[in-house]
Amino acid sequence: MFILFAAGIASADVSTEDRWVGNDNIEIGVHQDGSFVNEDIELGILWDPDGTEGPMPLMGDMLRVGYHWDILVWRWESASGDDGGRVQGGPQTDAWAEVDWLSKTNNEAIMGLHGELTDGPLQIEFRIAALQHTDVVIYDLVISSDEELSQLAVGRAFDPDQDNWFYGSSSSPHYDTVNDSDENWAYGASAYDERAIGLAGITKESDLVTGGVCTGWCESPSTMLEAAGESSDGDGHPNVVVRIEEPDPDKAIHIRFVYAFAVGGEAAATTAQEMLALDDLDGDGISAEDGDCDDWDPNTYPGAPEEADDVDNDCDGEVYEESLTTDNDGDGYSEADGDCDDEDPSVFPGAEPTDGVSNADCDGIADNPEEEGGDPGDESEEEEDTGSVEDNTEDDDPPDETDETGEEPGSFDIEDGGTVIAGTKQDCSCATASGSVQWSWLLALLAWGRRRKENP
Repeated sequence: MFILFAAGIASADVSTEDRWVGNDNIEIGVHQDGSFVNEDIELGILWDPDGTEGPMPLMGDMLRVGYHWDILVWRWESASGDDGGRVQGGPQTDAWAEVDWLSKTNNEAIMGLHGELTDGPLQIEFRIAALQHTDVVIYDLVISSDEELSQLAVGRAFDPDQDNWFYGSSSSPHYDTVNDSDENWAYGASAYDERAIGLAGITKESDLVTGGVCTGWCESPSTMLEAAGESSDGDGHPNVVVRIEEPDPDKAIHIRFVYAFAVGGEAAATTAQEMLALDDLDGDGISAEDGDCDDWDPNTYPGAPEEADDVDNDCDGEVYEESLTTDNDGDGYSEADGDCDDEDPSVFPGAEPTDGVSNADCDGIADNPEEEGGDPGDESEEEEDTGSVEDNTEDDDPPDETDETGEEPGSFDIEDGGTVIAGTKQDCSCATASGSVQWSWLLALLAWGRRRKENP
């Protein structure tokens, strides 16, 4: 079961241009209300199974283009008899509430958005994370209430329409897809090449999770429940709804939805279900349950090297260790400046070789390598030419750059699950951009997006 972490994040608004998540293969716009579309940059959900550098044509392997339907809904009833709810489906709906998007994370493991929203008695924390190592987006919600609730239901639904790009038009749209559902999952797949999106949900507070396929708009949890277990070969809307009866008023409710992209509906649904239990999102080998205080940062975990970066890297409760930025030995350099021994004033970057010190200049190379029969105190770094043809046998291999686990820094030890088509995400121009979407071909879709808006 997943565990959410409570990382200290400074409040800061995320601009509209930055409100999207993705990796080498996927790009997903996020609306102000938390649904999956960003109309200001005309970005819905795009998926390219073999990556933008792969042999498959870009225009032939995208899941959805531009303007589309995706919603997040919730309904609540209090013990006193009050009730209420919300449909977060902007820009298609009118009564959505704005999420305060606080921060965006972008590293070799995660591209994610963190936000907060208060709606009536509910306080909701949003965490949307696109994984860099597989084509999955994890959508976590933490919900608490000022009132004692008798019931809470939260659901998600989407309208695939991935075949309309090639086979439909504004006058004759082609919205039919192959859709199926069961217990806690649902999927929608292309009828032509099986490009599919799977959706699954879970909560540790209840087993009441239901997948379904609506034949009309799924604008409420009750509508989703009426479509439980349905399948279709038409214009269906896959959905998953989570119900919690009599939530514990003293505990927050943790809900997770997972979107998975794969070739084949069953593969997409299976991957989504498997990722519901992922408890180490950043791939550093330590889960939040085991003490990782920021499971979106692969360089933050118990025992990690502390850095002067305003981050509690080693999860000891201190943002940084004071000694890192303090020149303890008075040589003009602190550990943050590269002093490899801040208790010895003769050791600092650029220092001259010193008797009895193996690496005075902190360059990682021994200043006085000992030779057989030589004087360890000899300050000369050059070896005497004895005329012998026998080479020096000192090990000249570069320093070992593996971490304590024996892996190269930044590597992942996560099972593939058989759904990663393009492989590990590296050198992704889209995932490392801090501004608007970087896929150059996105501009080619603007006209189609506008046409879809005029002819929904």
